[in-house]
Amino acid sequence: MIVDWHTKRSFLKLVFKKLYKNSGREQGTLRYFREKLQRRNVTLDVKHYEDCEQLFMSVGKCFTIEALIHFFGMENKDGRIIKNRPLYHNLDVGDNKKVYFDSVLDKFIDEFHLLPSPSLVAEDDISCPDDQDFVENYSLCLLKYYFILLDFKDAVREGDGLRLTMLHKLLVPYFKSLPGYNTYGIEMLINVV
Repeated sequence: MIVDWHTKRSFLKLVFKKLYKNSGREQGTLRYFREKLQRRNVTLDVKHYEDCEQLFMSVGKCFTIEALIHFFGMENKDGRIIKNRPLYHNLDVGDNKKVYFDSVLDKFIDEFHLLPSPSLVAEDDISCPDDQDFVENYSLCLLKYYFILLDFKDAVREGDGLRLTMLHKLLVPYFKSLPGYNTYGIEMLINVV
């Protein structure tokens, strides 16, 4: 059975190092949700892995729902789909439903998940320029990390060694981009080889 617990913990530590700020007043941050949900066991150094993972997965799920609401142009989760709507009369014909869902999910992933790789972005460029929205960048970064961790957990649960190898390869630039995490990057590279 494949567990890979250390990789999940190391990646979560990296996520918290990048996203867990000192102030709980900045709405929408992990620290803000920690204070609102009164999760006192959640700390920057991820001492209590299960609690930190649970908070991150809960916040990531909420951000994903919010991203889907935005993607479909809805006012709230019960609203009507305005953008990226299917032509309902075409969905019943042949393979159109699968084609529609594949194309819409590809478009969603392109918009919210495929961001520049950390290997292509210097550490100084990670801070947000004046013309960009910090909240949007933070949210997109959180979503990207959430999707990676969710995919990693799913691959571990299914025991999919090939997918885990691809995810280890994907994690190399993330670990290499932060000082102090290079050993984790080397470990990921060894796992790939």
